[in-house]
Parts: sequence; C-alpha cells; structure tokens
Amino acid sequence: MSLEREVGDEVYKVYGLEINPFSAGGSFPLGHAYEKKLALAFAGRDEAERIINQSLNRLSRGEGFPVIAICGFYGYGKTHALKYIYWTTRDKYYDILPIYIKGLDKPSGKELYVKVVTNLIDKLGHPWLLNAIKNMIKSIRNKPELEEQMRNIFPDMLRVLIKIKNNDILAFKWLLGNELKFEELVKLGIYKNIDESNASKALSAFAFFIYIGYEKKLLLNNP
Repeated sequence: MSLEREVGDEVYKVYGLEINPFSAGGSFPLGHAYEKKLALAFAGRDEAERIINQSLNRLSRGEGFPVIAICGFYGYGKTHALKYIYWTTRDKYYDILPIYIKGLDKPSGKELYVKVVTNLIDKLGHPWLLNAIKNMIKSIRNKPELEEQMRNIFPDMLRVLIKIKNNDILAFKWLLGNELKFEELVKLGIYKNIDESNASKALSAFAFFIYIGYEKKLLLNNP
C-alpha cells in the first residue's frame, strides 16, 4: 500500500469511516461492503435529516403515509438519501419494513407492484409469506373489520392470499403478477389479472396485508 493511501485511510478513520466516502464514479456505491456505514454518514444535511426522521416518526405512529420527495441533479446525493432512509429505518424503526427498489425499466404501476412483491418474497422467503398469511387470517378472525377494510381496497388480494395458504400454484402466480387465462381466473374465483388499471389497488392491499400479517408498515424506496 502506498504512503498516500495509508495517510488517506487514516484521515477517513478520524470521521468514523473506513474508506473514502466519495465514489470516484460520482454515484453512491450500492452493494458495497461498507454501504451501511457510508449511507449513515449523512453529514451536512441537518434539515434533510430532520424532515426524514420526522416523516419516519409519523409513519411509525400510524399518522398517515408521509411522502418524501427527493429531487436534484446528477451527483446531488439522491441515492445516498434513499439509502440513509433505508438503513435508518432498519436500525431504529422495527415496525416499518423498508424495501429498496432499483431499476424500473418502464415505470408503471404494475412493474412497481411486481418489483415490490418479488423483492419481499425473494428476501424473506416463501415460509415467511405463508406465516404472514396465517397471521393475517388470525387477525381477521379477531377483528372482522380488518377483512372489510381489505375487501374495500382490493377484494381479489384477500381471496388469493387465502388460496396461497392452501398451496394453490395459480394463486401464487397471480400474486407475482403473471397473466392467467380466463378459465384459470374463474378457477380462482377472481375477476381479472393485475394490470395498469388495478396495480395501485393491488399494491395498497398487499401493503395492508403486510401491516396486519407481519405487523409492519411498508416503506418503499425507489430512485
């Protein structure tokens, strides 16, 4: 290692960092070994940090769903801010489930829905999904009004989740956003596939399912 590199590393350690926090490419280093440490080094943004934490506190208390709009030119630090929100939520807000979604090819309601659902199931696993469905059913039995609320959002979601509990493959395919044939939809007892006309309702219903089945509020981070 060169003397210049050794001196540089010591300088960063003074600030609690193990590497240079400024990427040579100009973008936040997603997936880096030190991603969390770099994300939480949110220096010089006191006002942004205050607004973010205020919004997370509101969400944790169940006071609506705060929307944080992060705008700026290339290199402003938008991805850094999103990752700060993600890791702060993971560490401090145990009743909130953050999901970081990157790379929407053709931004649309259905693509966003599919990315959220597949991201969660990929990370938490199918057993988690089945357990959350069991918890949802138990919660509904104890509080019937929850069933009415979910049906008011998107009734097909409730029907499909219950069928997934019974290992219905068609139901699972529908949940992932796959297009089913008419006779398959009839077999499931639902009206239509998830598309642009109902994707936002489907996502809202899935978020409500997470809330009552996993006891967490869904927080979506999308650059």
